[in-house]
Amino acid sequence: MRDSSGPTFRLEPLGAIRLTTGAGSTRLRGDLQILETKVGADPMLVLQGIDYLVWANVPAHRERLAARLDIHPDVPISLRFVVGAPSTGKAGISPHTAAQVRSLRKTVAWRFSTVTGWQTDQPQTRHEPPRTIPSL
Repeated sequence: MRDSSGPTFRLEPLGAIRLTTGAGSTRLRGDLQILETKVGADPMLVLQGIDYLVWANVPAHRERLAARLDIHPDVPISLRFVVGAPSTGKAGISPHTAAQVRSLRKTVAWRFSTVTGWQTDQPQTRHEPPRTIPSL
């Protein structure tokens, strides 16, 4: 299942994540999304995403990302937290996650995507509205 608000995700062998984009791809929308992915309720989800966001905002890293991805170095950068959910469809997030994302500055754009069926050939992705925490 795919909707127009974001990419689809699939877990590959050895834990790699395959990101599939189409008409709503990150590049075409003009922003760069830092993906932090987890399966299960990891209390470090938000903090690790922030770590990547800080890294990506260092001018030298931004220039390297821009060159590699063929984007302008001044594109906005946002966080997307991708969480693997069990068959119930409820996100596998830590009880600390809500407080952590709510404490981020308003200038930090973030969004959650929940993937069910990630261990199959037909994963389903649900994209939450921006700044919305999935239900536990």
